[in-house]
Amino acid sequence: MKDLLNKWRFFGLEENEYKKSLKSIFAKNFEKTISSCRQDDKFLCVSILDIDFFKEYNDYYGHPQGDECLRSVGKALNDLQRKMNFYASRIGGEEFAIIWFEKDPSNVYNTASVIRDMICRLHIPHEKSKVSSYVTVSIGVYVVRCGSYDVDSLYNLADKALYTAKKRGRNRIVINFPDKLLKELVKKMA
Repeated sequence: MKDLLNKWRFFGLEENEYKKSLKSIFAKNFEKTISSCRQDDKFLCVSILDIDFFKEYNDYYGHPQGDECLRSVGKALNDLQRKMNFYASRIGGEEFAIIWFEKDPSNVYNTASVIRDMICRLHIPHEKSKVSSYVTVSIGVYVVRCGSYDVDSLYNLADKALYTAKKRGRNRIVINFPDKLLKELVKKMA
């Protein structure tokens, strides 16, 4: 647990500086949730969300407006995490980490889509975006069966999925699974 918190340097969602709120909530509930996840045979979804063309946003609108954009996205994630069962945190720059659990891994895309669409519906103007006239996000997700895991590997695999989403044109969701789990899913769908 400490490795996870250290790796992702949890920051408050609505502020640009460190706040204890999400770190303490996350630390308090994560082990309990992982425990129930194992008992319920759920899947752990680790995702990284990145605001598309954020450097261009900052350059065009200025850093104070960039900070306001980050606060708006953070507030939206904060509001949504209360309605849905996930944990979100800013991890630096324009990136946020989101962790949730699914009983059925075929629902992962739907959950990620709700998150992405909610941010698009904020209608934050972004004249320098190459994909929309509003702020959009790319999301990379790595899905693994609950159990023993290496935090650094999960983070790196989610990050790899994020960069694939960005390479594919941004405003995208890419989900990766371990080969063994992917084979199980294909068999289940056949």
